[in-house]
Amino acid sequence: MLASNLSLKELQSALPMEEVEQLGKILASLEPGRQDIELVTDKQFLGKFYEAYVGADLLGQPGQRRRIFSFLPETRLRQLAALHGLIPNLTYQETLEQVSALPWGLNPSTKTTLEFLQLPLEFMPEEIDAGTTIETIIPYSPAYRSLYDYQSSIYFRAFESLTPPFARLLIQMPTGAGKTRTAMEVVSAFLNFKPHARILWLAHSEELCEQAVQSFQAVWKHLGKFPVTLIRCWGGFTPTFPSPSCSLTVGGFPKINRMRQKCPSIQADLIIVDEAHMVLAPTYAASVNWAKTQNTRILGLSATPGRGRADDFGNEALADYFNRRTIGIDSSGVGVIRYLQGKGVLSRPIREPLRSNITFHLTAAEWEKLEEEFDYPTSFLRRVAQDHERNKLIIDQLWKLAADQCQVLVFAASVEQSKLFCAALLYKGFKAAHIDGDTSKENRRASIAKFRRGEINFLCNYGVLATGFDSPNTDVVFITRPTKSIVLYSQMIGRGMRGPAVGGTSSFRLVDVIDNVVDYSSDFDDVYEYFAEYWAA
Repeated sequence: MLASNLSLKELQSALPMEEVEQLGKILASLEPGRQDIELVTDKQFLGKFYEAYVGADLLGQPGQRRRIFSFLPETRLRQLAALHGLIPNLTYQETLEQVSALPWGLNPSTKTTLEFLQLPLEFMPEEIDAGTTIETIIPYSPAYRSLYDYQSSIYFRAFESLTPPFARLLIQMPTGAGKTRTAMEVVSAFLNFKPHARILWLAHSEELCEQAVQSFQAVWKHLGKFPVTLIRCWGGFTPTFPSPSCSLTVGGFPKINRMRQKCPSIQADLIIVDEAHMVLAPTYAASVNWAKTQNTRILGLSATPGRGRADDFGNEALADYFNRRTIGIDSSGVGVIRYLQGKGVLSRPIREPLRSNITFHLTAAEWEKLEEEFDYPTSFLRRVAQDHERNKLIIDQLWKLAADQCQVLVFAASVEQSKLFCAALLYKGFKAAHIDGDTSKENRRASIAKFRRGEINFLCNYGVLATGFDSPNTDVVFITRPTKSIVLYSQMIGRGMRGPAVGGTSSFRLVDVIDNVVDYSSDFDDVYEYFAEYWAA
């Protein structure tokens, strides 16, 4: 194990020792024979824990590789150099520089290094073509899957409603029902109808932006009548504005918000707002106002067109923003979820509540925050995530799922808890990865791609995979994060709802940790009642 070569002091300073101690106690209670081992001074254990925390970023940069390799014993370093056929008989420093400069990527050299260091191949980088800032999409007629009847109905109604200037409406479709694909058909029809149009697609995450680009590339190549300029505007992509006519700009809200302060308006004829329930947030609203003209049409997309169960004012404001015009699925009197499950488009959740029998109390300040934001505050989530008995229960359940060879997506209550779960899984030799908002773009993409391909079985996360993530092979959605947010809960369970008709599964397991939360309200509606239709047989 590579990280165990680091000094004990360096390992201890790099790791949250509180979590290390907690995991040690959990292992002691779950595994006979662990009681006499002090994990806080066990270099082998700390090295494995460190690798779990750092993940694939451990060797991602030349400077980081050089620092890590510098802790290898000289004999091991020279063995690695010889394995790669590097110049022999150099000084230690020269050998270190040679090994550190080896090409790092999806190549035999990297695989050889990982195998020599006994690191899992999940640390292999993922080479993903991110595309260019601006490209031209030329139509042609490849094989093409037509829309389902319910999607076609939404497409025709939405396109007709967007014909007049100033039009605003919202498409409501459950997660997994094909919102992006249906909306891209509307975008393509609008471009064919108005060949000089400028269209802006807005989403809050890079994953959603990339998803939109891929969908447009597939749809326009079949339906388009002329070349269209496709413009990326997120992350490292920085175009100039206003956009050229006959173009689609896919923009991330954070990037658009920064650019609007120094760039002229994009002057969009049509704006599509993905996850449209967020459009009233100040920076989101400012970005839309910057991009539109007097005649701009606005199309919202959402599975949950509301601000929250208790936010009557916000829900009214959102409805007013879209002129109280929604277009949804006509399910012929049957519940929409049940209707789509019957078509095989959505999977059926098999709910397995994991009851902690633990009572958590909100402080007066936390209750006040809950009333303001309609979900549990981070201080409360952090306390829940630090509970020893609760974490022991969850880790024991994760180990059982690993024995069943399941593909498991884990939603944790904090970054530290997600890393704790990942470390506990790796400790047992199970294939797992952790990602959060601070995980590098490269590591995040690699972990997601490997999970989709089944190369890792557990993907633990905090705050990043509720939207913009699609992995039809997900067997289990494991929710350890308490929430009062209908929107968030719907998004989390939606990650497992791709049905067999769209390459997913007929059913999936939903493991949901249930706690007894005592707050200052006796009539706060339980989120499970709102989603009762999901559990219908």
